Amino acid sequence: MNSEKSSLLLCWILSVITSGLYSLYWLYSRTDVINRIAGNDNFQGKNMVYRILISFVIFSVLMGLALYFDPNQIRNKESDNSLFSIFLFLTFFAALFYIWSFIQAFYKAGYSIRAIELKRENSKLCSPALSWLLLFILYFNIPYLQSHINDLIAPVE
Repeated sequence: MNSEKSSLLLCWILSVITSGLYSLYWLYSRTDVINRIAGNDNFQGKNMVYRILISFVIFSVLMGLALYFDPNQIRNKESDNSLFSIFLFLTFFAALFYIWSFIQAFYKAGYSIRAIELKRENSKLCSPALSWLLLFILYFNIPYLQSHINDLIAPVE
């Protein structure tokens, strides 16, 4: 069980160095820990990671197509801008979906942790809103959520 506890500083450093890739690994690996502590399978973190990755691939493909059809890059001046505009429009919505998937994943992680803390009547409660807001401040959400997980693991040992 001790391997489920993680260093808060190490979690944060890895998230920053990898530009958020570690946060996806963290979310994927902590799904089983959160569900084990909760005694159920309500938190679907792995599915959220898959959705984030799929939305990133879609965003990347659309961005590549938009850049491919960029009228500034096309030598033939007679080409129209319609394909560029369509792909740029779709890229915008793919980016929104990608960002929304991240927000939703970490909100639900915070919500699941808070539900466990309420069940155990802990005085220190995780804030789901803070767990995704800290995502935008250099990934401070990972150590925040990990500190709550560490506190929940401590009584079990």
